[in-house]
Amino acid sequence: MKFRIPELFLGALLAVAIFSIGVLFALPVSVKVPTNEIAQSLWVPSDSVGLYTMVLAVFTALLVVVSAAQGYFILQSDKTAKAAAEAARKSADAATQSADAAYAAERARFFIVIDKHNLTEVLKHVTDRGGLAPGENFYIRFHFVNYGKTPGIIKELTIDSRIAPDPVDPLSHPLIPKQFPARMVGTNEGTEPDGYSPKSLKQSEVQAIALNRDRLWFWGRLYYDDVFGNHHVHKFFYRSEAFANGECILRPFDYKGHNQST
Repeated sequence: MKFRIPELFLGALLAVAIFSIGVLFALPVSVKVPTNEIAQSLWVPSDSVGLYTMVLAVFTALLVVVSAAQGYFILQSDKTAKAAAEAARKSADAATQSADAAYAAERARFFIVIDKHNLTEVLKHVTDRGGLAPGENFYIRFHFVNYGKTPGIIKELTIDSRIAPDPVDPLSHPLIPKQFPARMVGTNEGTEPDGYSPKSLKQSEVQAIALNRDRLWFWGRLYYDDVFGNHHVHKFFYRSEAFANGECILRPFDYKGHNQST
């Protein structure tokens, strides 16, 4: 709702000007008579001119009062309209947030579960035997669980790893895609277990991992849809950590948003 406030003020100023002119004419004037000088006020008219002047002054005063009242009520109406619009906006925002929260609480949410791995065993074998056996490699067994309140449909999994001292950006290396047939996984249900091994493994790499000079970086992304038709991705990123007692674990590692899900 728009009001042309400058034009309203201009009208009020014009009314004030008219009123001022009326008052000017209504001020006491001196009328010369043959015998003496008598001050006569036009507020007590004695002829038609005085009566006209008085009526004009009263009308002008009423116009000023009406204009001021109209301006006041217009300003109040403008404030009321703005307050109503702001309340409507806040109500709409609250409804949207409530709907988003309800959807987020109900949709599917997948997370990876590391069932087991043989990092500790491989490190121990290299320490005890002095080297890797033919074909010996790291092996990671995992599956995914839907912790959401509605089913989800798995689409694709990409997974890879590197051995390096510092984090490796997954986007700078080709990932190994694992295709899933469109499969619906219910709430608190999981996928079939799967496994992963690096393409190759060297004795020097194992020895460096045992001293934490190098790390095994293991990452991937699970793409899935919820029953509402929206696409999501679960991103995971793990790092090996060796201890003095010979144990080696895989621990989630935050790196450039590669351990965050949508």
